[in-house]
Amino acid sequence: MANAFASAENRREALGYLFDMCDTSLDGRMDMTELAAFNSIVTTSVKKTQNASTYEAMNVAGKIFSFIGLNAEKKLTKEQFIEECEKIPLLKTMFKVKK
Repeated sequence: MANAFASAENRREALGYLFDMCDTSLDGRMDMTELAAFNSIVTTSVKKTQNASTYEAMNVAGKIFSFIGLNAEKKLTKEQFIEECEKIPLLKTMFKVKK
């Protein structure tokens, strides 16, 4: 994950790389299984890198799982994923790109 962000010019690009890493079906959409993998990574990372409490990490986790409710297909496009991640302050801080 760190390598994806090292080459990113901005947070949206970094989140796009992260989406691509989690889109294991390579269909350009993230389903619940792929979102769960992302959630697992983020929940662990938020606690370690942002000194977040378990409650804060679980709150972020709940918000991430709510992303999937955005469309009838129960899959997120890359743009939807990025837009939803941008709404969560801890994720914005966590995926801040320093250039």
